[in-house]
Amino acid sequence: MGSVPTAANAAQALEMIRTGLGFLTAADATQMPTEMQAQCLAALERTDAMGTAARASILSAFTAAQGHHEDGDYSPRSWLIHRTRVTRATAAEHAGWARRTRTHPRVLAALAAGDLTRSWARTICLWSDRLPEDCRDNADAILIGAAAGGLGLRDLAELAAEIQARSRPGTADQD
Repeated sequence: MGSVPTAANAAQALEMIRTGLGFLTAADATQMPTEMQAQCLAALERTDAMGTAARASILSAFTAAQGHHEDGDYSPRSWLIHRTRVTRATAAEHAGWARRTRTHPRVLAALAAGDLTRSWARTICLWSDRLPEDCRDNADAILIGAAAGGLGLRDLAELAAEIQARSRPGTADQD
């Protein structure tokens, strides 16, 4: 097996993505052994996570530079709807991930590394968003570490609930 080429710039990286996905979409998956199908599915989840992190980072920079104004759009969401032909819901989701680059940098780093799926990352963000602002980064670190250590979503939910309970020491126990 040969070495994988490295992109020299963003345009080359995008072409490599299109080429790889083009190969997979043209492949007859029914002719793949189930082990290869499983590898493809796992790799596609990792690349989906990485794509989410890449899009969030680029959209955050695009928003900060007000790139949407150059095309006459009033907001990044509007630009996404009109220029990339996504729905309002998808544009809102993309904008949410762009905001999370500031509020959940650890989660975005885990996505970029392909260590968390997008759905688990969003769930972790929702859990830590319920915490006082000064507790969120540590909660993200704990939950990401626990996920990397093999905890399932149910156990992560219990851990998030424990973190939430401990983050509010001044509140009376409801039990």
